[in-house]
This record gives sequence, C-alpha cells and structure tokens, in this order.
Amino acid sequence: MNDTNNGIVEDNYSNIGALEPEEDTVTTTSSNVNSYTCNDCKCVFSSNLAANKCIMCNSTNLSNNEVNLSTAKFIPFFRTMDNAISEYKYKVKNIMVSRAFKGKKVINNIKKVYLPAYLLDANVKGQVRFFGADKIGKDETRKYELVYDSNFDFNNVLVNGYSKIDDDLFNGICTYQYDKAVPFTEDLLNDTYSISYDLVPLEVSNKVNNRVMRHCLNEIRSNIPHSLKKLHKNDMDVQIKDNNKIYVPVYLVNVKHNNKDHIFLMNGQTGNSYMKVELSGIAIAIFSIVLFAVVFGCAFLFAYFL
Repeated sequence: MNDTNNGIVEDNYSNIGALEPEEDTVTTTSSNVNSYTCNDCKCVFSSNLAANKCIMCNSTNLSNNEVNLSTAKFIPFFRTMDNAISEYKYKVKNIMVSRAFKGKKVINNIKKVYLPAYLLDANVKGQVRFFGADKIGKDETRKYELVYDSNFDFNNVLVNGYSKIDDDLFNGICTYQYDKAVPFTEDLLNDTYSISYDLVPLEVSNKVNNRVMRHCLNEIRSNIPHSLKKLHKNDMDVQIKDNNKIYVPVYLVNVKHNNKDHIFLMNGQTGNSYMKVELSGIAIAIFSIVLFAVVFGCAFLFAYFL
C-alpha cells in the first residue's frame, strides 16, 4: 500500500538551528571595549569592564584581543541580577545539594553575558519513505510502504554559536522575542560580557541540518496512521533562506566540582533557567542513616506494642 501526503506540514517553528559564521575580524568597535582571549579554555570575551579572570573557566591566563561586535544585533536584558541570584539560590536550596554550589563566592561570580547565536529562516523539502505496519491478529501483521512529499518552512530559527555551552541546555531556555533586538552600542556592555563565536562553518551547518531535519521527521512520523513506523529513506534537503548574527542575554556561572563543569544558565529576557547540580555524598549518607533509624524505630515500636 502506498500512502502519499503532499506538503504534510508547513511549520513556523521558532527555536531551532542556524548556518555559517562570518570570518572573525580584528577591528575594535570602541576603545572602551576590552576584549580578551583565555589561553586555557580559548574563550574570547569582551566587556567595558577590565577582567583578570576568564568568565568561563576562571583562569587568569588571559591575553588582549580585538573583536568586532558591530556586525550583530543584541537582545537587551529584561531580567535583573537580583532575579538571577534568587533563581540560582532556588536551584541549589535543597539540603542534599553539595555545599560547593552554595557559597557566596559562587553567587558573586554570576555574570550577565551575551551568548553568540545565529538567527535564520529555513526550508526542508523533498520525499521521505517509511515502512508502516499494523497487527491485525495474534500472528498476522499488515505492512505498508509510506511515501510523503513534504515541504516545511521554519521561521526565526536560533542556533547556539558557542561550543562550550551544551546545545540541549541552550535550546532548553533560549527562546526570545527577536523583534526586541537592537544594533550594538557600548552601553550594552556596561557590567556585561559578550562571548565571541567559535564554531567553524561546517559545525554550524551540521547543527541546523540535524536539528531541523529531526523536527521534520518527528512531525511526519506523528502523522503516520499506523502503529508501527520505521524510516526507510530520506531524500529531503535543507535550504537556508537567511542567516544573521545575534547575541542573546543570559545570566551565567560555571561551578567546577569533582572535575566537572556545572553551568547555571538563565534567560535574561524570560527568566527560564537550568542547572544540573551534584548531591553531597555526606548529606546522602546522613539522610540514609536517619531514614534507616526512623524506619527501624517505627518497625520496632510496631512489633513491641502489637
């Protein structure tokens, strides 16, 4: 059986990938903007502030750099540092969370940061084939070949432009009102940092292709009216219609614990946030002992008075 659906979905999806970064320049936007390269983690960042530590790894091994920020737009911050501190404290308030996440030093290291991203429109078009099947009896299955000629449009697709921030973390909180974006001015970097793009064109292209294609296939699969469905052949192509640099606002702190990076990220416009913390081994042990004592005591009293 051959099921065909022309233009199965036309989708305005507002938070997926992006394309190729432009070549870096060495032109400063202003003598008041300080730019640095961390010689350890290779982070390149800029600010009106003077810096003696890397904002990602806290290394003091910095060298001066020059970065051109005038080619991109910036979405201004709407949430305050007080909002970010309150949100961070809420994330780590559990008594089981390691004390390494709770000190004043960590909270004082939360920074306002503009992360680099790419904003684009994309089209995914072409044919895709699935095998479908339905069980119609205990030992009988009816099989189908499913062919879909599809055409997906994506508007305002956003992709992470910095390799040290996990894409799932970025995509989980970074949804913005793009009409709020403004051209670069020095005031945007008052008490604020911007991190430069560090991806090569192929890396960015792969990100947008994989993410957009995954969404298309999931959308098609969800429209297949059979209980079993398996991708057989995908001939869809991704075309990028537009590609613009944009810096998005976040509050960021990287807590290093047990040789791992634990990044707190909060959307500077909406307040959405995420952080994966580690529980304290000592707290877990104490909790386990107390829980065992309570359960054992209750069981003993129950048996004694029964």
